[in-house]
Amino acid sequence: MTISPRPATATQVAMYGHVAAKLRAFLAEKNMKVRDLNLAMSRPPSFTPTYSWVQAKGAPGKKLRPLVSRVTGIPVRDLISRRIGDAPVEPEVLRPVPQPRATGNAGPSHVLAFTVDNEGAARIRVDITLPAVQGVNLLRLLLDAGLVMRDE
Repeated sequence: MTISPRPATATQVAMYGHVAAKLRAFLAEKNMKVRDLNLAMSRPPSFTPTYSWVQAKGAPGKKLRPLVSRVTGIPVRDLISRRIGDAPVEPEVLRPVPQPRATGNAGPSHVLAFTVDNEGAARIRVDITLPAVQGVNLLRLLLDAGLVMRDE
């Protein structure tokens, strides 16, 4: 029996999701696997750091960033982890921005619920209707963070 690796935590996704998304896009575009990227970087096929980068569990360190950038074409600045504030995330519920409506129901009372459990896993529920441009921008954020995958 094989045990699947634990998924990235919410904090890891926030810090490294953009790196994972860029690396996944590169691999998909070049029809490569992580082992192929390792070989292109003159590393053994099983070089484990690369696997953690693609899973949003880490980012290349200062010494490896130039190499990863040279091999993938991803700018070095896009391979740096993002900083997360030290304050714990408190559960909150956001209310909808009032929108003028011609007729009918005022809409849901809660459009977004965000909670974080004791282990750091975040649960996000969204129920909102947006103009297409805003919806596309929100979807791009989710794709860039590696939280939603394209079905191609």
